[in-house]
Amino acid sequence: GCDCMQKSVVVDGSEVSLYLYDTAGQERFADMAANYYRSGDVCLLCFDVSSAAGFDQARWWRQRVAEHNDRCSFIMVATKEDLIEANGIDVSHIREFASKEGMPLFLTSALTGGDNIDILFRFVAEKCKSSYLQRQLDGSRSQSVKLAPASALGRP
Repeated sequence: GCDCMQKSVVVDGSEVSLYLYDTAGQERFADMAANYYRSGDVCLLCFDVSSAAGFDQARWWRQRVAEHNDRCSFIMVATKEDLIEANGIDVSHIREFASKEGMPLFLTSALTGGDNIDILFRFVAEKCKSSYLQRQLDGSRSQSVKLAPASALGRP
């Protein structure tokens, strides 16, 4: 049902370990996959750019993950970029959707050496590190000062 892999990326001198869970986008694994994306910082919505059904699945998964994880950042990853020009594929609707939803879009291709893959993983690692640091900051703020409602304060 789900493949798991780990990748390390150095960001600003710190090693960030990414744990990647590949659910293969199949709806039949949706309930099981919820265990993986419930606590994730970033969700890569990967799909074959030449497949309308693949794009529809990516949109479906975005909604599904958002229902279970409201702090997750989403990134659209269109694979098989080499087919865009070769097959005259119009990706404007993909760009429009990603923009409307506030998601970065990465176009990748294994056939062209996967140049954007390293850029993608660095971007993901930076987002994860930023998310981690923000949680640390939020946690220290909530523990450092406890405020009481104004009505609880005594009058002199």
